[in-house]
Amino acid sequence: MDSPFSAKLGTNYSPEDEEILEIQAFLVEPTLRLNRLDDKIAELEQAIQKLKEERKDFRAFVDAHKALVSPVRRLPIDIIQEIFLACLPTNRNCAMSAFDAPLLLGRICSSWRTISLSTPPLWTTLHIVNPSVSKEVDATQFGEIVALRLAAAKMWLKRSAPYPLSISLKSGSSNHSEFSQLLSPFAARWQHIHFMTPPAALEGFFHLTETDVPLLETVLIDGDKDTSHGFWGSLGILRAARMSEFSIPGRSFVAEAVPLRWHQLETLILAKPSPSSSTYFSNEAAVQAISRCPNLRCCKLWLSDELSHPAQSRLPMVELVFLHTLELHNSYYLPSFNIPFMLEHLSAPNLHRLTLDGASEVKNPHPLLHFLAVSTRLEELDLDTYSIPTSSLFESIRRLPDTMQRLVIRRSGFSLSQAADFDDSTLDLLVPGAPDRAFCCPALKTLIIEGSRISDPALLRFILARVDSDGGSTLRKVLLHFDRRRTMELDLRLAPFMEAGLQLCIIYSPTDSSKLSPWCGMKNPYPPTRIISQSLAARTSGRQIGSFIV
Repeated sequence: MDSPFSAKLGTNYSPEDEEILEIQAFLVEPTLRLNRLDDKIAELEQAIQKLKEERKDFRAFVDAHKALVSPVRRLPIDIIQEIFLACLPTNRNCAMSAFDAPLLLGRICSSWRTISLSTPPLWTTLHIVNPSVSKEVDATQFGEIVALRLAAAKMWLKRSAPYPLSISLKSGSSNHSEFSQLLSPFAARWQHIHFMTPPAALEGFFHLTETDVPLLETVLIDGDKDTSHGFWGSLGILRAARMSEFSIPGRSFVAEAVPLRWHQLETLILAKPSPSSSTYFSNEAAVQAISRCPNLRCCKLWLSDELSHPAQSRLPMVELVFLHTLELHNSYYLPSFNIPFMLEHLSAPNLHRLTLDGASEVKNPHPLLHFLAVSTRLEELDLDTYSIPTSSLFESIRRLPDTMQRLVIRRSGFSLSQAADFDDSTLDLLVPGAPDRAFCCPALKTLIIEGSRISDPALLRFILARVDSDGGSTLRKVLLHFDRRRTMELDLRLAPFMEAGLQLCIIYSPTDSSKLSPWCGMKNPYPPTRIISQSLAARTSGRQIGSFIV
């Protein structure tokens, strides 16, 4: 539209009084036209809304009829049952929650509820929480909550008959006897039991013997308090004929006092600390225990946070020819000789997975280097650089066998100045064709490094040398976390490899501690910068390693 004020529109011009009257007179006709358009739009919107309501009714009518011929309605019951079983959690027992399978499945419709209730395998795993007394509820309400939980658990366990049971019990309250009375009648079907309770809660099971638990294979016990030696001797279920996995907490452990069939154990976990307890095992107790288990496949030891006594050097050498997985954990707060001591006293020629975690006092790298040199079948190494001498990381990587497929290097948050660094020269050991360097880990599939000093050019050199855009290399996953800013734009260079299937995650979390910086005093002044491949970002579950889910 033409206007005598076109030259002034969109500027900061302030009209005179006469011009204001002229503008008002000029806008009379356009304003009337605008009102007519608004009225017409309102009429059309009303007509559209009426059509939408009519469409909604017809959509509901059509969908209701389409539902009758839905393929899922024609699935055989046994197929639906298999789908339901696939919905169960695989890394834990089922919670008594409407937001978790199998209860969630029964809330979809009445037919699904009928199927779920008539499928005993759906109810064979259960996590029971014995609630603790809270100031938020009075004694009457608390009693009602406990009664309802006991009734629900009893009904759940009855639905599982006649299948073996996997049960975990979390108890911090004082009403232990009620829950032991609930579980005891089902002891004949116990297969896997996990007690996260104080020792007093286990006294309700003292009356059970090995004949009462014919199917029992796993007993995991987590607790915050130590017990007397005779306590474990009163727990007759530990002599179960099929027992193959055992976990026990506390410093007071003595192997002779625990009535296990040690020779048939395949998994042994000693003193994994709870969040409220930091109890670890002594080297002597650990050696005595594993020496009784010639058939161990998996061993996880949380070692004492006290310095090893010289007398312990006289302990015997233990050979575990079937050992597949070994984890050695030590306290971060007090460095000790425990990890190298255990490596010196253990022979595991068929070891595939090794985890070293915690603080080490030993400056001599020989125990670790020798252990790696003789572990010729090692495939996975998870190493905290605080647990080894600072000068031995380079040589440790160089000693890794050609069978290595998964390498995890972590730098703990405790006293980082004492931890070894995974730098460019160490990464070059994994680069084929590097001058004057042996090529290590040719079968490597996964590399995870947290808190390293690797530069962006070295990282690019490693990836370009280990993978190709056709996906012909063995490397499949690279996860890196830097506490610095990026120095190179890697996105375009690495995109072809991600498209070919490489799972790549690079996290930059820079901090600026300079007192001259305008960011000084701010927490996390720079937001993390991430490069994530689509295949890795799509993952929704896994095991946590530092900043990564794998």
